[in-house]
Amino acid sequence: MTNIQPQKMYNVVVVGGGLAGLMTYLCLTTYGFNILHIDERAYPTTAGRADGIQPRTIEAVSIELATFFPPISRASLASVFKQRQGLPVDEAALAQAKSELPAIT
Repeated sequence: MTNIQPQKMYNVVVVGGGLAGLMTYLCLTTYGFNILHIDERAYPTTAGRADGIQPRTIEAVSIELATFFPPISRASLASVFKQRQGLPVDEAALAQAKSELPAIT
């Protein structure tokens, strides 16, 4: 299991490994954002819960999103996300998805 590094800076946190979450992750990494991607499932999913990303969202991502928001100068990890069963969130599922889907960088 990979531990979340609280001292590391992330531009974006994507919550969810379904179609929309993976697509958001893929789009934002294409533009060079440093992303923390988390999901409550410790296993790969075969179906998404969302229809995808709307065209307007894709258009907004194409613009320099980072310029719209002031930079975060300080952050801290307030709590650890847990699955419904009370287990810590496992980033290994994302690592496995990356190895199975080479388009995810």
